[in-house]
Amino acid sequence: MFGTTKEEEFHAAIEAFASQFDLTLTLVKLNSFLVSTFHTAAGPPRSDSFALLSEPCEIQIGYIERDKIEADVILLDPDRTAFDAQEYLLMHFVHGVWEIAGPI
Repeated sequence: MFGTTKEEEFHAAIEAFASQFDLTLTLVKLNSFLVSTFHTAAGPPRSDSFALLSEPCEIQIGYIERDKIEADVILLDPDRTAFDAQEYLLMHFVHGVWEIAGPI
């Protein structure tokens, strides 16, 4: 129905995420079509709204809705049983830039 357009947008969003936040994304899982999970090592120090990305994270990027690419970012901590709001970001890809989607 969309040809390769959605796949190209998806891959561009992943590349933009890595570039915008100066991170190396390591693919952990292909969850489903156009939804993938990545891990990152600690990124460069940050003091902005994206400070969580300075820590090792798990990031799920995917088309959550037909025309919306989102990223769920959570602090990578295998021993966690619960997490604080500061350990999670919901982001979306808008006009080639990743932005925080809003409060949890």
